[in-house]
Amino acid sequence: MSKECAVGGCLKEAVSRGMCSAHYHRLMRYGDPEFVPPRKPPSICAVDGCTSQVGRSGGRGFCRKHYKRLLDHGDPLGGGTGKGDVIAFLDAAINRTEDECLIFPFARDSYGYARVNIGGNNTPAHSYVCEKVKGQKPSPLHEVLHSCGNGANGCVSGNHLSWGTRKENVADAIEHGTAKFWGRPCTGAANDNVPASERSVAV
Repeated sequence: MSKECAVGGCLKEAVSRGMCSAHYHRLMRYGDPEFVPPRKPPSICAVDGCTSQVGRSGGRGFCRKHYKRLLDHGDPLGGGTGKGDVIAFLDAAINRTEDECLIFPFARDSYGYARVNIGGNNTPAHSYVCEKVKGQKPSPLHEVLHSCGNGANGCVSGNHLSWGTRKENVADAIEHGTAKFWGRPCTGAANDNVPASERSVAV
């Protein structure tokens, strides 16, 4: 019959010197089988003013957010967006006269389109710029057309934007070679082989 651990209140099986493995380990490490080391306080991010814990997803003394910035930009404070920087950039887009695309350097959605927080609403940046340049959207069904075809690459240049119908937007995308169905690029001919009800065009 196996013996129980000699430490009072422990019902585990004794494995060495009359103690269970846990209490024997404590005896060997601390000289006392009942010693319980104090828990270390959680490590706080090394960035001044950040109160987030380092945790398992952090590293090098930084929390997850600042550690990711360190890996991405070489600086735990790199890649941040200063207050007013986004609106200042869009103001420049509104007044732009150059022919080249103006690529949005901030947040983008999974399709590559620029996004901006306006009054607490996550808004397509090209819609915001188009409204400033071309006026209010003619109808809720109108969409933003990119004359450059680079909407999915983040272009927000005001002189490349205009309002159009869904049909015009799809035709525009096909012309620029940016139309997709089922996630695949397609030409006009390829698109004609797919029933209209099954087309999914990202423009």
